Amino acid sequence: MLIDTGSFHPAQHDRSFAAVRRFAKDPVHTAIYTHGHVDHAYGCRRFLREAEAQRWRGRRSWDT
Repeated sequence: MLIDTGSFHPAQHDRSFAAVRRFAKDPVHTAIYTHGHVDHAYGCRRFLREAEAQRWRGRRSWDT
């Protein structure tokens, strides 16, 4: 689970991703945004690309 996935700055996305991946290699199953500002919600793209590359398929909250 990730909470507030990161900064608006693209360089920070890679740093945040690498830090999480040093801690755990498991697929991210949940991302929680405490509010909609980009500095809280913008870092998820790197994890979504990883999931696509690994062909990890998860249930999204809007899937029924």
